[in-house]
Amino acid sequence: MKVNVSGQRLDIGAASVHGWVLGLLFIPSFFFIGYLLLTGDWSQGEGFQENDPGELMQSLYIFLAAMLFFSAAWQADRPDRYVFCGGALVLLLMFERETEAEDTWAEPYFGPVIESDVHYAVVGILLLALLARAWPIFGQCVQQFLLWARSPAAWVTFFAIALYIFSDSTEKQVLIDGIGPAKMVEESIESVAGCFFLASAYLTWAAFRLPARRRHAMPAE
Repeated sequence: MKVNVSGQRLDIGAASVHGWVLGLLFIPSFFFIGYLLLTGDWSQGEGFQENDPGELMQSLYIFLAAMLFFSAAWQADRPDRYVFCGGALVLLLMFERETEAEDTWAEPYFGPVIESDVHYAVVGILLLALLARAWPIFGQCVQQFLLWARSPAAWVTFFAIALYIFSDSTEKQVLIDGIGPAKMVEESIESVAGCFFLASAYLTWAAFRLPARRRHAMPAE
């Protein structure tokens, strides 16, 4: 099966390695989430509180996804580079949202930074700088984003975003009663979403990993 990813053609059918990588990503993760749900204390939300394994796993996936989008941007040309850098910075914002230093070894070093929201400000400034840099070819960036949005990699991202939106209802105990159970279900859904973000980033990176396979840039308006 040939897949067009923002101008690149990714032969997933011929490159079975992608299937193996995604399998190694999803299968152990789902088993781990299932193990935590079966063995945890639902009344306390055991295993899914701040800095517990459930949350740490999704944070790791989101961070790795951001790094893969940066890697894809490094190997791509404009305007794909700006699109992927923007996606990576948004993922870093999500990573920062999940990062807590309280009651950990990192609190003396990063606690004041996190409490003052300096990390959000830094990424926000980087996003504004990226927008300013991309402004002269903003129309092309939008076109390339729409082209990427039709790829399976993007569909995986959109599904992950939908999961995050859905998880918000569980956090507010709209669908599940009890703080502990709601926390376990919320973090489980977000862990699965993090897995999908990483899968999307991997597919995007895989399409751009070979410099010889050049995309055909869409013409400027």
